[in-house]
Parts: sequence; structure tokens; C-alpha cells
Amino acid sequence: MESTGLRKDLSLSVHITGPKTIALRIHVSGSTVAILKRTDCRFQYEMRGETYLKGRGTEITYWLTGTEDKEYNLPTPPSV
Repeated sequence: MESTGLRKDLSLSVHITGPKTIALRIHVSGSTVAILKRTDCRFQYEMRGETYLKGRGTEITYWLTGTEDKEYNLPTPPSV
């Protein structure tokens, strides 16, 4: 509160410059890949490596890269 007894507006604004979205790949956990493998879907995966997942710890994760019956031209994800 201000000394006048009125509440001060605490709203913050963030300005993002540059492109807002970039088409990359879908990042999935190992447990998601296990579920998808049990279905009749024919997804293709590419191992990304170990990633820390909040609430789950470190886990091997994957990029979902497409399906077996269709070829996709995907961009290379940026390095972290």
C-alpha cells in the first residue's frame, strides 16, 4: 500500500521481440513414447537425451519426428 492508503498497481508487462513461435519438433517423455508404441499409431522418434523433468527428475526424452507413412522436412532444433 501507498502511504495514502491506496493500493499501488503492481501489474507488470513483458515485451518479446523477434519471432514469437518457431516450428520445431514435439518433445515427449519416455513414458509417452511407451504409450504410443502400444497403440497402432506408427510414429517415429529420435532420442534427444537426458532431460530434467519437473516433478519427475532426469529422464530420457525423445523428439516426435513424424509417422512411418509420411516424410517430413523438419528443422534442426536449436542447441541448448
